[in-house]
Amino acid sequence: MPTMKDLRETVIGHYRRNQLRSLKRAKEALKKLARFFGAKCDLASIDYLALTRFIDWDMKEHAPATALYSLSILRKGLKELERAGLLHCPVFPKIRIRNARKVFFEEEELRAMQPHLPAYLRSLVLFLALTGWRRGEATALRWSDIDFTQGIIRINDSKNGEGRIFPFRDFPKLRALLEEQRQRTTELEKKLKKAIPWVFWSQPEIRPYQWGERLRDFRKSWIEALRLAGLRDKKPHDLRRTAVRNLTRAGIPRAIAMKLIGHKTESIYTRYDIVSEPDLQNATAQLGRYLERKTAPVANNSPGPCIVEHRATGGDESAWFPGGYCQ
Repeated sequence: MPTMKDLRETVIGHYRRNQLRSLKRAKEALKKLARFFGAKCDLASIDYLALTRFIDWDMKEHAPATALYSLSILRKGLKELERAGLLHCPVFPKIRIRNARKVFFEEEELRAMQPHLPAYLRSLVLFLALTGWRRGEATALRWSDIDFTQGIIRINDSKNGEGRIFPFRDFPKLRALLEEQRQRTTELEKKLKKAIPWVFWSQPEIRPYQWGERLRDFRKSWIEALRLAGLRDKKPHDLRRTAVRNLTRAGIPRAIAMKLIGHKTESIYTRYDIVSEPDLQNATAQLGRYLERKTAPVANNSPGPCIVEHRATGGDESAWFPGGYCQ
């Protein structure tokens, strides 16, 4: 009779064998599952109705996506135990997620926030906005990953399990950022008298013993900078959406943009490409300019393109509006 203990061992073993990065989050989900079903619960007794009750219980305190993640952990463990012939995995309920974030940074918002960030954080935030890389990928960068001669950033592993490159030789803003960060790192190395392998490192005022260490948690500094800049409901991950919007508006082919950002599927990339009201206004203005050019009067009093087409088909000229628009 497999119990929650067996489920825990199965899931943790799966995460460790496959070197998955979200083991800590999976353990938290396992604790929640044990609280609801009981540590000594017979896993074979978990059916569709029991799963729906868990969803209702979990969604009283958490977002639907959190309940969905816990379900995925449970299903993963039950499937593994089913393969071992120990039980039959039940049919799982489906949860429809409607809370995908659509928040990004406008250029003026990012510019307003920068002065209120600690100096050692500004380069990281700008890097995230320019590249669209995940925060963990950026903070894990070492100087050995950056080739200034060829102008390329390389990482061998990422969240989706693939390596990635980001050329910056012909990207002036990114190249200047990395060169300035390299100079600041060299100055700090001389001050500390030790090598700093990290591209983005920590230099908190109240904890000088952490100077030069890998930059990790900066929530307090982030929240304070948002407050001082008069911004709200902004997260570091929103910088990823900002970069996707910039790539799209720069006309970068989607397949290439996905490689630069690190998206494996078009559906995910599309979800990050947020369209705002100013985008719609720019689009209609562009459409208006196009139609103005298309219907502008032709020199030498020759009829416009619509009238030429209309006459060629034997149409009635009285049906035309001024300016060449067809009825």
